[in-house]
Amino acid sequence: MGSMSFREEIPLRASTEVAWKVLADSARLNEFVGSAPYRVVESLDRDGRLQRRAVGKLGPLVAEWVESYGEWVEHRSAVQERFYHRGPLTYLRVNAELREHANGSVIVFSGQTDWRSWLGTITALLGIPRVEFRKRARALARLVEEAANQGPQAPPFGFSAAASERLERLMPAWKQAAGSDVPALVIEELRSSPATHLQRMRPLALSRRWQRPLDVVVRGLLAGHAAGAVTLQWDVLCPRCRGAKAAAGNLYDLPQGVHCSSCNIDYERDFINNVELTFKPATWLRPLPEGSFCMLGPATTPHVRVQAKVAPRDHVTVAGSLSPGRYRARTAESGPQQDVDIESGHALAIRLTVDSIEVTGAAADSIVLRNDTDRPRTFVIEDRAWAADALTGDRVIAMPVFRELCPEQVVRPGDQVAIGHVAILFADIRGSTALYAEVGDVKAYGLVRDYFGFFERHLKTANGVLIKTMGDAVMAAFAEPGDAIGAAIAIHRDITEFGRTHGGEIVPKIGLHVGPCIAVNTNGVLDYFGTTVNLAARLETASRGDDIVLSASVAADPVVGRAIVGLGKETESIVLRGFTDPVAVVRVRVPAP
Repeated sequence: MGSMSFREEIPLRASTEVAWKVLADSARLNEFVGSAPYRVVESLDRDGRLQRRAVGKLGPLVAEWVESYGEWVEHRSAVQERFYHRGPLTYLRVNAELREHANGSVIVFSGQTDWRSWLGTITALLGIPRVEFRKRARALARLVEEAANQGPQAPPFGFSAAASERLERLMPAWKQAAGSDVPALVIEELRSSPATHLQRMRPLALSRRWQRPLDVVVRGLLAGHAAGAVTLQWDVLCPRCRGAKAAAGNLYDLPQGVHCSSCNIDYERDFINNVELTFKPATWLRPLPEGSFCMLGPATTPHVRVQAKVAPRDHVTVAGSLSPGRYRARTAESGPQQDVDIESGHALAIRLTVDSIEVTGAAADSIVLRNDTDRPRTFVIEDRAWAADALTGDRVIAMPVFRELCPEQVVRPGDQVAIGHVAILFADIRGSTALYAEVGDVKAYGLVRDYFGFFERHLKTANGVLIKTMGDAVMAAFAEPGDAIGAAIAIHRDITEFGRTHGGEIVPKIGLHVGPCIAVNTNGVLDYFGTTVNLAARLETASRGDDIVLSASVAADPVVGRAIVGLGKETESIVLRGFTDPVAVVRVRVPAP
């Protein structure tokens, strides 16, 4: 039996915020120092607590251990424990504490290892635990310094000769489909980022970091998927802990229901709230190691601001307060949860009982966590705004580029996807029967065919997608109503010139509505159904041909409002077939050029 303690105090020329980003990313740190990834098996103990049993290496030796729930307070401290069942050690605890300093900050890095075998004694005499500890402390200091100087935090990954040759062949098509510099940004990301950061590349986060519009980033990534350089993945997030508990490469393969072993709950797939699109590099270009470098570090759950263990019938006081925002208090184990909105910096008192969790204000600059149950519990305070960084499935499916570049992505026949927000445009030709009688079937057919091409070009310019044609009618979809009204206005403005150059007059009738609907697989393509679609179709029938008929919800959109400034507008209520109550609409007239 033996024990060894470590302690090292390291001055850092960086703020605690910068140092925390590096410290929290323990998986990145372990990868940086050359640790091998390990396998993890999850199970529940008799108290309903998740156990993560891992098998990996401790230096050159094989080890098996159970990892405890981590504990941390954002920008302040982090603690991790391991309980070994195989290998030279029986226990490992690592603690890191950040403190402000005149020249930046200081990190106090400390730890303890225990053993009770001759193998552990030999390991300690050889200095392996101390060497591993110091290696991580020195690496942490180096990574923090590089982060503070915005320098490289890892040597660039070198693509193989075969991968480089293949990449060179596909890049022209990728760049052409992307229409931007996103392919170059993606390749730089794959070269410079650690493997732990590439498992789930989130388009919204990349859009913010690269300072590129989201639709541009999504197009670039989807074009990379079509070219074979990156792989798209649908993650089904647990609504409680936000962990990705199921994944699939195609909508067709996504399960309807998922079980989260961490929270011990079953939940349904929900494209509006918990299905997220992420990307990772293709294995031929940058293979990622199998296994985990750290399964419970703060960076794996960046939305968790505070996580702390509290013994039964006990309480813990954590120094600090939360910045304004939307938070949720819960436990890492299954149990109750409570949402709270904080308008200004605030301390909290959180009390857990068997059936409830109560959140109240506290006077001091601290967070009090009280466990009034008979079992140990790990308290979690998480930022609910983190979900805003998830590019949810309903948003992706409504993007024209998704249909254009990923036609293989369809749901199973009979399955359906709830879409929370989509703008539906219907258009028809006024007096089409008279048109055929006036100019003849052959000429009218050619004119309508050319009109469909004219119409689709305007849809693509405005980020819209053609869903289907029905005789002379057209159904289109847009992710945003501002794009839809832009397309409708452009069509009205350009239709006179179209008629002049094509030898016939076309008068489009357009109706536009925005709202939720469902997407289904119709003959191998995604189609939309629901009340939003029905209302948009009825609005088109209410058009006289010299106007665009908008529902009140479309007209209320601020981008739409700016687009129709200076145009003729009439507000009225009309009765539409299939709808009991009158519908408020706005007729917009676009003057001929």
